[in-house]
Amino acid sequence: MGIRLIMYVVFSIYFLSACQPDRADTAESAAPPSYEKASVIRARLPIPIYAHGQLELSQEVLLSFRLGGYLEKTLWEEGAQVRQNQLLASLNQDELRERLRQAKEREKKIKVDVERTQNLFDQQIGTLSQLEELQTSYEIAQSDRKIAEKSLRDSYLYAPNAGIILEKYREPGEFVSPGQPIYRISGRGQAYIFKAGLTDEQILRVHLNDSCTIDLQSVPLSRITGRVARIATVPNPQTQQYEVEIVLNPSNTVLKSGFRGELKILAPPGDAWAIIPPEALVDADKNQAKVYHEGAEGKLLVRDIEIAYVLDSGIAVSKGLEGIEEVIIP
Repeated sequence: MGIRLIMYVVFSIYFLSACQPDRADTAESAAPPSYEKASVIRARLPIPIYAHGQLELSQEVLLSFRLGGYLEKTLWEEGAQVRQNQLLASLNQDELRERLRQAKEREKKIKVDVERTQNLFDQQIGTLSQLEELQTSYEIAQSDRKIAEKSLRDSYLYAPNAGIILEKYREPGEFVSPGQPIYRISGRGQAYIFKAGLTDEQILRVHLNDSCTIDLQSVPLSRITGRVARIATVPNPQTQQYEVEIVLNPSNTVLKSGFRGELKILAPPGDAWAIIPPEALVDADKNQAKVYHEGAEGKLLVRDIEIAYVLDSGIAVSKGLEGIEEVIIP
């Protein structure tokens, strides 16, 4: 009796393991009564990159302070015309002036000590090590004073060129960080460019001179073309995105600085993708989905796939359709 039971268990385990489907497929018992088939197309396609941005004059400049602090004054409003080197804004200088006062006093005191020690050394009363130590301290005090003077100078913001105040970002009393824009000012040029920010993944696929299209929100049915002219090498500290500049091709569209729009960069073909119709997807969730395909003897199977991109021509699949030539449209 015991031997027969053991043989029965062994046979059951063997039978069940032989009936398991392939790891990538799952048997589908409830097959649709009728369905169509669609071919899996494998191609290297240019995957568009989408981003939002705005038009700017080619010579526009974002103006910011080199150091942080509380904004004391902003002297100009949007639309004002300013001259080159004209004062635009300043930070609160109470702490900076106190730091400079202390640096000057320390420098003056150490200078007196150096002169006195030098006299003692000349009279062979002081030691050389004392003199050298004070001279080093004096050099450090001079450096501290110069740094304090520069910080005070950097608390003023001047116009780098004559232009128009296009945008004002901050008001007096606000705390601003180093590099945080205070004004946007026009330059001498009148040509427009389009600026947009891209993510880490997007920036790796962009190249100089890639073709682009731009759809402006404020000008319906207007499509402007251009090319990538500049790619940032470091991200913007405020947005953590990489900025690209698009040079526009000649157009009759009326353009204004600040017009926003959607950018489409036609990046060159990359990896080969498996392209299937969107109707073939089952239980899609973000970049994961399932598709039906026929297995041996017409058995309907389910395959897990990973979606790379949604294209105008279909769904680009990066993983899961290896060895599959047709999918089912349920």
